[in-house]
Amino acid sequence: MTLLRTLPSRVADTTDLRPAGSGASLREVSKRFGSAAGSTLALDSVSFSVRPGEFLCIAGPSGCGKSTLLNLLAGLERPTSGVLELPAGRPALMFQDAALFPWLTVEQNIAFPLRMQGAGKAERRRRVEELLRLVRLEGTGGKRPHQLSGGMRQRVALARALAQEAPLLLMDEPFASLDPLNRELLHGELERLWREAGLTVLFVTHDVREAVRLGDRVLLLSQRPARIAAEYPIDLPRPRDPEALDVAVLTGEITRRLREEAERHAAA
Repeated sequence: MTLLRTLPSRVADTTDLRPAGSGASLREVSKRFGSAAGSTLALDSVSFSVRPGEFLCIAGPSGCGKSTLLNLLAGLERPTSGVLELPAGRPALMFQDAALFPWLTVEQNIAFPLRMQGAGKAERRRRVEELLRLVRLEGTGGKRPHQLSGGMRQRVALARALAQEAPLLLMDEPFASLDPLNRELLHGELERLWREAGLTVLFVTHDVREAVRLGDRVLLLSQRPARIAAEYPIDLPRPRDPEALDVAVLTGEITRRLREEAERHAAA
């Protein structure tokens, strides 16, 4: 049986483990693609929760089912079985590619979800100016996406996601195509925005160091079909230096576990 439902704004019974507000929860969620004869099991009985205000990172090898998991949380796919509980309001989804409308200006791209929500012209202008300041892109509102660097385009995409005022921000390897310097700069910017805006973030990556740099917690997925292979609380002070010894040690530990999963899968 598949159950997909939204969560109330608060949970009266404190013994109920379902998250409230901006959190989300999966219980024994599986996803299978294709017919019974030639189907592919992408997710196998995955269970975890995202706590309100948490920065949760999900790491795993390429093709293991990380994007499928995000698509379920974004409502783009439905689980084959299990219970998926989401906050009221559709989550915002940010992709690896900025996916901006090339014929629109920066301002118009950011204002697009506001228009879809029925916001008036004055309200759209106010919110766009506010978001441009938030992502430190003042003065770029009249530019087209092709006039911006890759890092700037991702900032615009982030501003557009924030314009939705969604209870949950889903990020699918959003910095994977950037050079190391721009990636590190945007790590710092995202962490700042997460704190200032009180976001709840689920961040998918195959880069273990990135996960340790950003996350409150890292969930490690196995090879397909994806299962939760391990969970790592990241009890390191922020901001984190990606070259620091404590970050490197934990990165090495998680990477070794990831390698073990890959080797086990290859031997099966």
